[in-house]
Amino acid sequence: MTSRRMQRARLALGLSVWAHASACGLYFVKPKPAPAQAVATAADFTLLDQNGAPVSLTTLRAQGKPVVVLFYRGFW
Repeated sequence: MTSRRMQRARLALGLSVWAHASACGLYFVKPKPAPAQAVATAADFTLLDQNGAPVSLTTLRAQGKPVVVLFYRGFW
């Protein structure tokens, strides 16, 4: 092969490898997102549980239980 043909062959091979890797998702690796962090401490509140008994945030914190507040709209 001549030098020019060899350069073209290398270029074609490189482009085909890059195109295949891009199509398979191997070329672009997405970084993992950072885990969620607690932003602030919630103000104290008292709500009713599923049985109608009052539950306060202060009581749960005093017991050393982790607290997750979930807001549910009902119908989407």
